[in-house]
Amino acid sequence: MTKQSPLWHIKLPNHTRDHYVFGTMHLRTAEAFTHFERVKPYIERTATYAAEMDLRIDGAQQLLHLTLPHDQLLSNLVGERKFKRYKVICQASFGVDLNTLQHFRPFYLTQYFAEIVQHSIYPNALDYALWEYALQTNKITTGVETFEEQIWVMENIPMDKSLKSLDQLFRNTLSFKKSIIKISALYASGNVKGIYSHARKQLGSLRPLLMYDRNQIMADRIDEILHTSSTFVSIGAAHLWGNKGVLALLKRKGYKVTPI
Repeated sequence: MTKQSPLWHIKLPNHTRDHYVFGTMHLRTAEAFTHFERVKPYIERTATYAAEMDLRIDGAQQLLHLTLPHDQLLSNLVGERKFKRYKVICQASFGVDLNTLQHFRPFYLTQYFAEIVQHSIYPNALDYALWEYALQTNKITTGVETFEEQIWVMENIPMDKSLKSLDQLFRNTLSFKKSIIKISALYASGNVKGIYSHARKQLGSLRPLLMYDRNQIMADRIDEILHTSSTFVSIGAAHLWGNKGVLALLKRKGYKVTPI
């Protein structure tokens, strides 16, 4: 694969069905919606729309799994002294009172702060906007991963690694903001290789859990879905590229993958 794009045509030789795989951003920003209008006609050409996860899951249920287990609080995990320092930095850098967020998992807090940096302008993230458009155009809707699989991943992120990542964020909020702005710019330009490289570096030892293992599950599940009907697949853009990426895995299954 040489040319880069967030949108790819996927087809098995000697099969008549056309399929598409699109890399999304889980944000509500102008950069995230850069390719939204362009992909609509390709959604319309298919019978099935497969999001990264079935988005019919109740929001309250999703929120429940983003909280720390056993009524824990961030202040208990990091200690009162460090928490007080975090509170000052959080208010100054993100305009948020950390007291209102300390029951959430550290990994989710990182994502939450990333969205604040991005200056969201749309009411829903790109994932949900695409899902809604698929419903409006009467597509069969499904998910590539299950809700339970995504929750299992989140719950198996080692707490010490999550806390270390959060500590690094608070130690250098400027670097964190620059990193988030960079990945948004990469997405807006369609540079999926750059997104993959950036995410790979950021994840470090969590790559197998958060990227490689999930890529294999996604590729296997996408293959199953594609054998049932013409399908438009939307997954996080960081999962597309690389030797262990979804596109390469589908190619090994016999699919011809072509950027659009």
